Amino acid sequence: MAKNNPLFVDSTLLHGDRIGTQVELDGILLYDEESVYIVVTNQLSETQRILLKYSADNNNYQARVWLGHQKTINYRFVIEKNSKELLHSASFKTRAQYAIIEKWEPSWGEETVSDKLDTPALLPNAPLPGDYASTVASLIEKWGL
Repeated sequence: MAKNNPLFVDSTLLHGDRIGTQVELDGILLYDEESVYIVVTNQLSETQRILLKYSADNNNYQARVWLGHQKTINYRFVIEKNSKELLHSASFKTRAQYAIIEKWEPSWGEETVSDKLDTPALLPNAPLPGDYASTVASLIEKWGL
């Protein structure tokens, strides 16, 4: 069995590199006693189920999820009432990044996985979304840069 040399650390390998991912879900209306969750499954088939909370400032539901940076994940949104699933969204497959922003669309048919790994938003030379400038401006204002 080979031993690792404690004097040599491969800096190209990131161990335990986790990021806080901001999750935002727009366009959803919940009724009394209903809750919305994001269910995330990572590359090791570990599942997290996180409650999204309403943000009056942004008029959407938000949560913070800790994920392995750039690791493949599957996620979907679930509406529950009294611990029973009422509706769910389609499942999405992507790499863990700093933000997951979706618009609520319930899945009525069979379960499919929408692959977002090669979408233009993830490619390095893709054009920036239209609201990028306002996001950057708000960050500059917030941090005083």
